Amino acid sequence: MKIKDFVKKFVFYKIVFLILRYFLTSFNIIIGCFVLSILLDKIFPLPIIVFHIYWFFIIFMLFIFFANLIYRIINTYTQPHFVLQDELMKYNLLNHKDDFVNAYLLEHSLETSKQPNFSVELATKFVEDIKNILSTVDLTKIVGLDKIKKVLPLNVVLLALIYVLYYVSPQLIRPSIHKIVFTRRPEILGIFISPGNLRVRYRAPCEIKVTVEKEYMMYTPTLFLKTKNNKKFFRFNFNNVEEIAGRKVYKYKIDSVEEEIFYKIKFRGVFSKVYVIQPILVPEIINFDIIIEPPQYTAVKPFKIKSFTETKFLQGSKIRFVCETNKEIKEVFMNIYAKKIKLVVDNKNKKMFYGDFVANYTTDLWFDISDEEGLSNYSNIKYKINVVEDKPPKIEIISPQSDIIVMPNSIIPILYSVKDDISVNKVELVYKIQNKIGINTIQVKKYLTKTLESIDEFLFDLSKLKLNYGDVVIYYLIAYDNDVLHGYKSDITEEYKIEIFSYEQQHQSIQKEIQQFIDKTSKILEKEIELYDELTKLTTQQIDEINELVKKHKQMSKEFENLNLLLSSLLEKMSSDPYTSVDTYTEFKSLNYNLNNIISGINPQLLENLQKQNISYASKLQQQIIDFLERASMLSQEIVKRQNMENIVSSINDASSVSKQLMETLKNLPGKLSKEDLTKLENLLNDIVDKLKKISELISSMPQKLPEDFVNRREIKDLDFVSPMQIIQDIFNALSKGDINTAINLAQQLLSQLNSLAKTLSETSSELLNFSNSYLKEQIEKLMDKLDGLISQQQYIYEETKKIDDYRIQQVLLYQEKILEYIEKKIKEILEQINYILSLQPLKSISLYNLYQNNCVLTIAKLKTVLSEIEKKQIVQTSQLIKESVDIWQQNYKIVKEEQNVDKQILLLTEQVKTSLEELDKFINEEPQIEYPKSLIDKNTVLYNKQQKLTDETESFINDLKQIGRKSFVITSEDINFVVQAQNEMYNSANSLNNKKFPSALQHQNQALNNLLSLKNNLSSKQQVLQQIAQQVGQPMGGTLQLKNIPGGKLGVLTGRVLLPSVKDYIPPKELREDIIKSLSEKYPEELQKFVEEYYKMLLR
Repeated sequence: MKIKDFVKKFVFYKIVFLILRYFLTSFNIIIGCFVLSILLDKIFPLPIIVFHIYWFFIIFMLFIFFANLIYRIINTYTQPHFVLQDELMKYNLLNHKDDFVNAYLLEHSLETSKQPNFSVELATKFVEDIKNILSTVDLTKIVGLDKIKKVLPLNVVLLALIYVLYYVSPQLIRPSIHKIVFTRRPEILGIFISPGNLRVRYRAPCEIKVTVEKEYMMYTPTLFLKTKNNKKFFRFNFNNVEEIAGRKVYKYKIDSVEEEIFYKIKFRGVFSKVYVIQPILVPEIINFDIIIEPPQYTAVKPFKIKSFTETKFLQGSKIRFVCETNKEIKEVFMNIYAKKIKLVVDNKNKKMFYGDFVANYTTDLWFDISDEEGLSNYSNIKYKINVVEDKPPKIEIISPQSDIIVMPNSIIPILYSVKDDISVNKVELVYKIQNKIGINTIQVKKYLTKTLESIDEFLFDLSKLKLNYGDVVIYYLIAYDNDVLHGYKSDITEEYKIEIFSYEQQHQSIQKEIQQFIDKTSKILEKEIELYDELTKLTTQQIDEINELVKKHKQMSKEFENLNLLLSSLLEKMSSDPYTSVDTYTEFKSLNYNLNNIISGINPQLLENLQKQNISYASKLQQQIIDFLERASMLSQEIVKRQNMENIVSSINDASSVSKQLMETLKNLPGKLSKEDLTKLENLLNDIVDKLKKISELISSMPQKLPEDFVNRREIKDLDFVSPMQIIQDIFNALSKGDINTAINLAQQLLSQLNSLAKTLSETSSELLNFSNSYLKEQIEKLMDKLDGLISQQQYIYEETKKIDDYRIQQVLLYQEKILEYIEKKIKEILEQINYILSLQPLKSISLYNLYQNNCVLTIAKLKTVLSEIEKKQIVQTSQLIKESVDIWQQNYKIVKEEQNVDKQILLLTEQVKTSLEELDKFINEEPQIEYPKSLIDKNTVLYNKQQKLTDETESFINDLKQIGRKSFVITSEDINFVVQAQNEMYNSANSLNNKKFPSALQHQNQALNNLLSLKNNLSSKQQVLQQIAQQVGQPMGGTLQLKNIPGGKLGVLTGRVLLPSVKDYIPPKELREDIIKSLSEKYPEELQKFVEEYYKMLLR
């Protein structure tokens, strides 16, 4: 190949290389600058002007590169041999710098010159040599195309990667590229503008929003506005800024759009395009006139409103309306209840239209309005038509809100609350007798005037019904409203039951159980007496007999528990029995307390002492049990007699009350007797007859069941029960003839006679009961005086004994001061011996050296503590520490004693320490012999005599206390036990005084005082109990009208509890109940209404 052809080829390759290198370099610079700009925009969001300058600089640099490319191409084309020579020299392919140029010129001269002025052979040879060199040259390497080949695949990969990221995942880099490239479009520079171009209703509000991306939140957009009549935009600030989902949202509210509004946004120095908001005037309703006509049965007058949402419409109401619009309209349709109804447009005023509809149920109402221009109210505002049904009435029984137990002729006051949203029509009572066919209705009240809410009372008279004991009346109230349009609606209360119960039969059952209790008590008493006889014949050597007796007493424990269960069951029934008096219940409650004391206290002690073979004390305890059982048996019979007396008084009072009810019923009768009225009168008369027969039979035929003082009274013997019975018969005859006036006169006579009988019986009974209670109270007061004397004497003995003991303590302290010096000296000697033992070398050879050494350390520590106490003269733990030291050193002595080949000196010294510690322990704990002066010895003799005398006086007090206990269970076994224990302590105190054991005497005296004071507290509480009983003598435990299944307790009275008065005797005055009912019916603030209602309900229950 000629050098000339090689140069041409080089020039082609070189130009291709330069062009490719320029494009690759520009591509990589642009890509790198993109990446850098995106990174800067992410890290430091910059104004748009910075990117303008940035890209101007990049383009300028690329232009310089392009100019350099043109220059290199021209230079290569005009002087290719010089360019090629430089490339060859780079690779050291030439021996001399100008060889290639010379060869290139020589070859040209050889071809063009016919007579060259140089050696042709040498020139030819030189050219050939250069050609040979060029033939070995790789032109692509010289030019640099091999470099292009190397980097080209990487750029292809980069280009493919950019393509994938741009098109396959457009959200990854496309927005960033757009932000960098298309810098004149703000909507892709981090903000979003809404609503853009918009058409809105005339005078409607509008809001312009600009949302800024999170990375550009440091920049603030600016709003520019103008109207159609303005030539330039005006700057406005956004009036609200919020942050939503990590973006800032700038808002500007236009209150009313009445003409075209132009706006644009400036952000990061760039303006957006201009947007337009245009107003549209559509037909709209601007005013309502609405007339509501409620249904006629409500008696509510028509009324006007200005809006459909202003009120709720009663179902069935007719609604008329007239509407005014903002412009003249062509036609209008009403959409309601899934129907589209054309309404009438006023011919004179095209802005007005009217219509009507009936409110059947809640729905939406809207109007389709069209004007002459064809515009419609496309927003279709919906109006909520809230329709409420005529709700059924509500009725509730306020009292009684529970099942109740009553007598057959009771009158039940039923308090109820009724209300309705429109008006209450009437209330009825529906009842039926359980297990009987037929449902009956009684009209409670008919409301003649409009009544929204009311609280009333109805008296349910059971005497008008033919009821027997055990019958259950189930009843409820039902209320009706006035809805004639849709039919009367009603509401009923919960069902409640009225149980017809015979308290007299229950009381007879209670009396039978009391007799069973008395009989069982007598049987237990017989067994206890037999066991007592066996016990008194035993000696401590008869082990088998004692064990057999223990088994029998354990069996008796079960008998006592069964007796207690029977008594508890009795008390449960008595607590709500109208015929059991408070004083009877209180007595048996005290008896129950005594019995529990026997079961949990005395009887277990008896068993314990028997098992310990303490026969003497066991016999005393069993004697207490026998005394209690004798008292329980006898006193229970007396209490029953008093209760029978009170039953007579209750029965005559009941008969008098029924007679009064009979009188009132006769007076309130109309001219003619109805079947119901005759039934009621017959029930009342039969009730009076039954009560009089029972009273007469008890007084005349069974006087042994009544107190002797009561039966033997002349006024009781002279009672006349024949006359009332004759009058009752005459009343029956008058009623059978329909002669009401005669019946009334006879009833007045009957009432007078029964009141006279009731007065006589009540006065006699109260006199006897009050006398018994007063006597008991007087005796307890006398006992309290005697007890105060016993306490005073025992207190004196205690104080004088303490003075003697103070002398003893003083002498003991003086003795201790004398021996402290000796103890200190002895302990120091022992410490020296122990330390010397520890210093002996042979000690380490014993097998248990560590234990021995540890015991020595412990003993030293305890003895040093003793020395510390002696120095402080506060001997608190000295005796205990020395005793512990003796025990520890005993171990050391045992160690060396059992050790083989032990050093004799160690053994001897250990034994000496042991002996010294034992002597010291004995010396410290030795009681000093105290010489008392003659004056104290004489005083002790006097105190001994006084203590003996006080013990005898206490015995007399015990007998008095037992005597009162035989008349009332108010005096319990615990009370007697207190004073018996006090007497025993006094006896022990006398023995201790006689033996000059003053600490022991003080202990016994203190215990005796505690027992006496405990008894005093008990007697004080007894006085309060008697005071309460005195106020409630003859009062019943419960009323004849009682709630059933009451959780949380029972009706009745215990000491300290409140007596619930009988409904029959303690009905509040009518005026008070009416006043409360009226107050409950008044209106109160809504937040307080519930609390006020609950308060008055509680008052009426």
